[in-house]
Amino acid sequence: MQPFGSRLCSLLGISGLLLACAGSGDDEASQAAVDPSFLPPAELQRRVESALGAAEEHGVLPLASPSAGANDRYEDIRGERLHADLRALTEFSLQSQRDGHPLWGRTAGSVYERQAAEWVRDRFEELGLEQVTLDAVALEPLWGLRELRLSLVGGSAPGTPAVDLELRSAMAGFGSPSTPPEGLEAPLVYVGLGTAADLRGRDLSGKIALVHGRALGGAHLNTGESALSRIVRAGKAVGVLVIVDQPGNAQVLTRNGPDGPRIPNMTLGFLDGTYLRKAIEQAPAGRPPRVRMLIRAEQQAGLATSSVSALLPGTGDEVIAFQAHLDGYWQAVTDNGGGVATLLGLARHFAARLPQTRQRSLLFIVTGGHENGSVGASHFARTHRALLERTALVIEIEHAASTLVSHTMGGHYQNTSVEAPIGIFVTNQSPLVLKAFREAAESYGVPVNQAHMPFYWGDIIGLMPSGVVASGWIGSNFYYHSSLDSLETVRPRSLERIARATAQVADTLDGYTRAELEAGSTPFETPDAYRDGGHALPSPLRTLLDFTRTLW
Repeated sequence: MQPFGSRLCSLLGISGLLLACAGSGDDEASQAAVDPSFLPPAELQRRVESALGAAEEHGVLPLASPSAGANDRYEDIRGERLHADLRALTEFSLQSQRDGHPLWGRTAGSVYERQAAEWVRDRFEELGLEQVTLDAVALEPLWGLRELRLSLVGGSAPGTPAVDLELRSAMAGFGSPSTPPEGLEAPLVYVGLGTAADLRGRDLSGKIALVHGRALGGAHLNTGESALSRIVRAGKAVGVLVIVDQPGNAQVLTRNGPDGPRIPNMTLGFLDGTYLRKAIEQAPAGRPPRVRMLIRAEQQAGLATSSVSALLPGTGDEVIAFQAHLDGYWQAVTDNGGGVATLLGLARHFAARLPQTRQRSLLFIVTGGHENGSVGASHFARTHRALLERTALVIEIEHAASTLVSHTMGGHYQNTSVEAPIGIFVTNQSPLVLKAFREAAESYGVPVNQAHMPFYWGDIIGLMPSGVVASGWIGSNFYYHSSLDSLETVRPRSLERIARATAQVADTLDGYTRAELEAGSTPFETPDAYRDGGHALPSPLRTLLDFTRTLW
């Protein structure tokens, strides 16, 4: 065990008092003497992780499932098996990384998404499910990232390293235009939050703007999007870098703002971004540091995404469906490998039961192309109208079972022993459906938000044109659309909880007629824009997000 004195020294490092722990002969001591946190990002991250590791020696184990025992009717749904499926799915993403893709993962239209879809199809067939189908769905031309690099130019300002320092958390904003082939080098200027007040009177001509983006929920939703749009409209800066204000130093993929990605732009992890800001602070007035950014992107045509579906017959004509999307960035564990693994666990459980035990058939839908407009779900809605008309309810599992993160350790994050709260949504607010979800969440200790949303949410938006009643679990967690979304973010017991709760919802609702399920509900009115398969966030959520943007 690490001596207490060493642990204390490490913990002091969390607070930025790194000088107290530096050896007198340390080459970095001169930097720390000026600013204890102005260390190369990799070294600062190493010290933070060392400090947190010392604290975690005394941690507690994740909570066990509250009813994991022989008396549980879903005892056969085991977290270890679910997590094994999740690891198998994640391997397709990791192969993409090994093959050298700068934005890697089970991305829509990629060979890795296709291989994952084939693997899901094979699992359905092994379980004896019927009408197993793997569809290839054409995609519109997609923005594809081929190369990116961001470096602080060595010796460009006092206090900066003598040689170029590559900032490895850099990620091009989705849709960003390419830089010139040789890259784009320019002075770096800090513009705070990039609000109108921050930009007033600032001359950004020929400069790269460094913006502090506040993370709103997950890192993907941050105020840098509005700042980017504002800077684009000003028409002077040659590039934009957005610091994602979230503990750690992860890569984050964001969408460009409503004014379009007319200049090259990237996001940065907090440690890398803070290092650039401090480099500006150390430099004398009129001699800012310079950065060199390289983005090589292209539109990719002729791609197709992959979706899989299968049916488990019941005794009646109606259907209950389960849905999760397959594609995602980086390891894509919470978004949405965990949802697919849960769906496979449900298929395995129900396939082992006799058809006479359920009134309705069970439909399993694993859709691709979510990150590009829920293309797979929209295709399913167009091509399976008759089946969806027979469907009493679709249950989506998306972003579920993510470990809850605490920001309390001096602004750094720690994992906790529980899952992050998730949302429940039921499009028609059926009292019976809402009651079934709430009771299942309570039975299995699934933490949920207090408000239950009355609209389509997540990839299931693609099914909206069909008018099918949709419901499910979905959250926006700390790891969302970032390279932190790894296998460590979802624990076996967490998957077990959400899978058993979902099975209970399905069994409970199977005992009611369709008329009973619809009693007291408020039918969701599908907007005209969606009736032909259009895709965007439903108007209540869009209104909320648009209002949030006006604040920043």
